[in-house]
Amino acid sequence: MGPIPYRGLPEDVLPGLTGLVSELVNNPPVSAFCIGLSAHLAAVREKHGCQQVFAIYKSEYAHDMVLVEDELEKALSGHRKYYGDVEFDAEEARAHACYVYLAVWMTGSEKRVPAV
Repeated sequence: MGPIPYRGLPEDVLPGLTGLVSELVNNPPVSAFCIGLSAHLAAVREKHGCQQVFAIYKSEYAHDMVLVEDELEKALSGHRKYYGDVEFDAEEARAHACYVYLAVWMTGSEKRVPAV
């Protein structure tokens, strides 16, 4: 596992990044997760009400970030803990994103955990 956020061409980072995210979300304390794009990770944490937000990919190119986000969602959307109904302004996120993030909800948290 390399340092996060991963950087590089999508085709170079996706295998390792998919494995990393899969490993993280398979931990028993994780009750739900989602993947998205943002420039403001603290705002994502507040908006989603999750416990952790990890910047997992960064690129200077919006196209690369959108591609990585899309491919991660395709690969992981069938996971039993995947929460894909997160409301956000997709156009705004894609236009100003600096990171692909992984938001994580933990079991037993006082914060609201989405039903998955």
